[in-house]
Amino acid sequence: MRFKFHPLFLIFGVILTLLGNGYLFLVYMFTATVHELAHALAAMYFKCRPEEIVLYPYGAVLYGEFSSLKPYQEAVVALCGPLLNLFTAVVFTALWWLFPELYVYTDTVVMVNVSIAAFNLLPAYPLDGGRILLALLRPKIGPKRAFKAVKALGVICLLAFLALYFYSFVIEANYTFAVVAIFLLSSLLDGDAHREIERVIYPPSGKFLMKGVEKKTLRVSASLSLLKMMRLLDVDSYYVIEVIGEGGKKLFSFEHSEFERVFLKNPPQTLLKDISR
Repeated sequence: MRFKFHPLFLIFGVILTLLGNGYLFLVYMFTATVHELAHALAAMYFKCRPEEIVLYPYGAVLYGEFSSLKPYQEAVVALCGPLLNLFTAVVFTALWWLFPELYVYTDTVVMVNVSIAAFNLLPAYPLDGGRILLALLRPKIGPKRAFKAVKALGVICLLAFLALYFYSFVIEANYTFAVVAIFLLSSLLDGDAHREIERVIYPPSGKFLMKGVEKKTLRVSASLSLLKMMRLLDVDSYYVIEVIGEGGKKLFSFEHSEFERVFLKNPPQTLLKDISR
């Protein structure tokens, strides 16, 4: 697994160091990296392949192939990051009882770990709290409604941090609230966050049907995985999927409108011949 530093992250580090906060920057970098490593190890436990961790000024991001995760596994992977941060904070706090002199050197470690854990547990996508909630809701109410619910909670979190930012001027201006609000706003405006899964799971509707869509028959091998088959679908067409076994014999078929139910009922790596319908 590779580690990368975004150029803005390095600039962020130089600025903090010049302002006399070099130690804070190092603690922040260490904590964010450990947070993502916890996600990576959990994903590897579920047979996924993390590829790289990229450090940005607003945090670290883990990239890799995680499409085979079941909803509860997604929730576990997302939860592991904040849990490790909280565990780290508890360990250092416990050490203060044994070695009180460590407090002066490690209070920043505890503060940063608790802050990152608390921030990431907010129920707003793409934070861990939003990912956990999305993973838990998706099998119960479907991806589309789950996305809308998490997005609504993201709006509530955004408004709450904006309110805290303006209220802070009554006492002492706290620009951290504004930074968090900007981050949440950018996430809400990111229309690509769920587009890949939405475009293939849901059959054409609304404006697409107003101009007409082509109905296609897609014949695929029974040895193809559900995920690979999904990548063959096109947003502008309505499909009837025919699953073909050995000797060219048609085993069964299902329509595009059934795809959401089939996709949620089976892990993405399931072979078509093994799917539960």
